[in-house]
Amino acid sequence: RSSDLWIGKSEGVIYEFSIHQHQKTKKIAVFTTKPETIFGVTFLALSYDHPLLNEVEVQLPLAEKSREGKAGVFLGLHAIHPFKNEKIPIYAASYVSDGY
Repeated sequence: RSSDLWIGKSEGVIYEFSIHQHQKTKKIAVFTTKPETIFGVTFLALSYDHPLLNEVEVQLPLAEKSREGKAGVFLGLHAIHPFKNEKIPIYAASYVSDGY
């Protein structure tokens, strides 16, 4: 019962990164409990279950099937950093969970 006192939803910030693809703009919402790290972001890693992967033709590594180990693949897409306005690469990674 004591765990009910400390386990729960985390407090943090949601940042939106824009993706420009095929003359359309999409947004990826990213949650963090450490908002001060936003300026150090150099890439985005999405789960293999993220809906964006349904729109991209990419061959996922075998680790995707087993979910063991750490594997990832560049999606051929870039997001725009919300503060620095720089392009950053987007990857699908086996170590990222979809949802929180």
